[in-house]
Amino acid sequence: MKKLTPGEIVRLIRQCQGMTQEEFGVSLGYSTGHICMVETGDRPVSLQMAKKIIALDDNYTLDDLLG
Repeated sequence: MKKLTPGEIVRLIRQCQGMTQEEFGVSLGYSTGHICMVETGDRPVSLQMAKKIIALDDNYTLDDLLG
C-alpha cells in the first residue's frame, strides 16, 4: 500500500471534515490558495499548520503531516 504524502493527508482530513478548501483555510487561518498548494505538494505543511490540523483531527501525527 502506498504511503500518503503530507498533502494527501491534509486533503483527506479536510474531506473527512466535510469542508471545502475555502472553509478549511478559514478554520486554520490560511487562504484557499495556500491550502490548494499544500494539498498538491507545491508547498510544504508548516509546523504551525500541522499543529492546527491535528487539533481538528488527531488521527495523524506531526510526523505524518511534516513528512
